[in-house]
Amino acid sequence: MKKNLIFVLAVFCLQSFLHADPPTDSESWNWESTPFISDDFNSFDTLFWDYRTITKYNSTSRSDNVSCSGGKLLLKVEKVDGVYYCGGIISKTATKYGYYEISAKLPDARGWHPSFFLYGSYQEIDAFEFDTGQTDGFRTLKTGLHDNDPTLVSKVGKSTILTYNPQDLFKVYAMEFNPYVVRYFADGKVIDIRTFPEAEGHGDNKIYLTVIKSNDTTVVDSDLVANFEVDYIDVWKPTDIYGSINPLVLMLDFESDLDDASDKNNNVTSNWIPTYSSGLKGDYAINFSADGDKVTVADTDYLDGMNQLSIAMYLKPDNIDSTIKPIIAKRNNSTDCSYTVFTKNGKIYVDINAYLSAERVSTVNAVLTANTQKHLAIIFDGTASSNKVKIYINGIAQAVTGNETDSSVSATNADLTIGYMGGRGESFRGDIDDVKIMNYALTPGQVAVIAGSAVLNISFDDANRLLACDLSGYNHHGTLENVWWTNDAKIGSSAIQFCALNTGSYVAVPDSSLLDASAKLTLMAWVKPAVTDGINRGIISKRVGYNNEQSYSVFTKNGNVYVDIDGYSASERISKSSALTADIWTHITVVYDGTISEKVKLYINAGTPVVSTVEQTTSLPDYNSTLYIGALDASGGNFSGIIDDVRIYRKALNQTQITSEMNRWNQ
Repeated sequence: MKKNLIFVLAVFCLQSFLHADPPTDSESWNWESTPFISDDFNSFDTLFWDYRTITKYNSTSRSDNVSCSGGKLLLKVEKVDGVYYCGGIISKTATKYGYYEISAKLPDARGWHPSFFLYGSYQEIDAFEFDTGQTDGFRTLKTGLHDNDPTLVSKVGKSTILTYNPQDLFKVYAMEFNPYVVRYFADGKVIDIRTFPEAEGHGDNKIYLTVIKSNDTTVVDSDLVANFEVDYIDVWKPTDIYGSINPLVLMLDFESDLDDASDKNNNVTSNWIPTYSSGLKGDYAINFSADGDKVTVADTDYLDGMNQLSIAMYLKPDNIDSTIKPIIAKRNNSTDCSYTVFTKNGKIYVDINAYLSAERVSTVNAVLTANTQKHLAIIFDGTASSNKVKIYINGIAQAVTGNETDSSVSATNADLTIGYMGGRGESFRGDIDDVKIMNYALTPGQVAVIAGSAVLNISFDDANRLLACDLSGYNHHGTLENVWWTNDAKIGSSAIQFCALNTGSYVAVPDSSLLDASAKLTLMAWVKPAVTDGINRGIISKRVGYNNEQSYSVFTKNGNVYVDIDGYSASERISKSSALTADIWTHITVVYDGTISEKVKLYINAGTPVVSTVEQTTSLPDYNSTLYIGALDASGGNFSGIIDDVRIYRKALNQTQITSEMNRWNQ
């Protein structure tokens, strides 16, 4: 048994399964060459593990039900003298970021709840929970992420991911916990992703391997005695970040002030009384209107001297011309410089360290448009052998020219300035919002997450294709029911094909108050119907059933598009005739704003909207209903055709914003 934290003891067991390696895909971290913790369970190590002793759901976890045999950890479930007993273990050592993996076989007994999770003062992260209550022998895997301090992060509920029959199999289950997300794996495939930024509160956690009686299903006594078996556990430590290190070194949301929301407490000032405009990300953004306007962040060691750097923000320039317009810089002049980002003729230019013509990286094409909001991300990775600087617009990597060769950002005594750069007099003209700087090179997936302002952003471009991943950062992932993937996509590489002949063909997103319970909401999607017949076919709908817990329904019939808000009312339904054509892609947007008279607007391809002034609902209720894509609800109203790029915003987008969002991925 090997535990680098405590001691090393080499033991080889012929019966033990081969250990898997940590992930090496583009979204993963770099891992140390050997596991930080590794246990083959040839014996029970009381120096590392404690017994879990708890009575819960009419079952008692005790040490007598924990043993090691044949290179396996055995957690026994049984009934003795009318009492249900079970077993569990807890690591004595608390850990934080890493890749946690076990090989395990579930107990072949109904009514039990085996689980593998991390638990600490800040959060609980469930790699898996199984409820073994189904009579057909199948088991439903659930992942989970829960807070233990409601002031730090909102509770994220469990999600059903996989259903299969694993009781006679050892399978590999794992989770990757890092400062941005938690990723969940089964047999090496990503099955769930939860965005969980470190700024929301992360802490050290102990490892739990346990089985207790299920709270939802009944124990079948004839199945007993049975074991939850674990062949091994490995914990891999990342090479570039661990423990309390936080890569977020600056976070300015400009919500009517200049306060730094990161834990670095940077000193932020401005040389004028800032004007705050309508927010690009939140409620407010800062507006730069005159030469010399600048926001200054006092020099600290956090802001330079790193070998990886990520800069992200929203911006909306007033105009595009041939003059240099500084965006962000840490420099005294062009030679005494850590980094500089500016725009000219709509292109983005990046200097890492002193200006050298051959090493300046810029976009090949103009990527900014006057009076149009864009999300900009600059990623520098000095450890990469090539392509050290990447530029993203709205989460999409741009074609660039130039070849940066430096391996790190120089440490200078220059202050960081936003909207201005040292050695020149110009300032940015327009709005800047939600500025983030990290001493870490964000992956493409992480850039996509922070670029999204939607509360639901399902692109259907998921590599694992086991679920519909939500890239908004709010974990509104959808489960797939009788649908299939197609490369006939409007945006990206894939989309979802819905089967009209199957009443259970849809994508289901669990209920969340972020998807209704608002006075403002925007829904949008690309659709390509296979038919335009006389059947009501759902596109986006949040309801239990007809007029039951119905927040909204967007559906089509005979090529027309219909919208119901807060249930069905014939006098309040809004529609657009002949909006859809079979086998043609069409963009649909519904905007609801209960604070004005024109409460509902229906846009087709971002054109002139159909407007309703008769809708009575002033704010959507918090209904307890599932969101369906491709159906009206679970009982029917199925779409026939393809749907792509579904998004929901908790604000009322205007026509310019809708046009921008519709076209944002076509740059």
